[in-house]
Amino acid sequence: MSAIGDGRRDSARGFTLIEMLVILAIAGLIASLAFPAVERGFTRQAFEGAAAQLDGALRGARADALRTGRPVAVVLPADLPAGVSIAAPERALIFYPDGSSSGATLALNAGDRRRIFVVSADTGLVRAER
Repeated sequence: MSAIGDGRRDSARGFTLIEMLVILAIAGLIASLAFPAVERGFTRQAFEGAAAQLDGALRGARADALRTGRPVAVVLPADLPAGVSIAAPERALIFYPDGSSSGATLALNAGDRRRIFVVSADTGLVRAER
């Protein structure tokens, strides 16, 4: 046996620098493909959460008007995620004790996503359209 070795590769010695660079390049490629998909998922989840929050505010205001016997003005959620906005009419949306409302159409927007909420003036029922 010489000081350089006997020519046999010992598997316990580890990886070479070239092997590690190849592994890092492959991991970088996988990460560059995966991160945009994860970000789209977070954006979609934030939009769906905001839509549920707005739907809950509308339905809750109607329920409060029916329960208390007094008109209830809708308070739109102010703590929306970044990039999400609500397009609402200038006048306040009010639910009345008989279940009816002043009626309105609200649009929740986030980039290319949009959800329309239609509140019936006659019945006060809330309908969400995709």
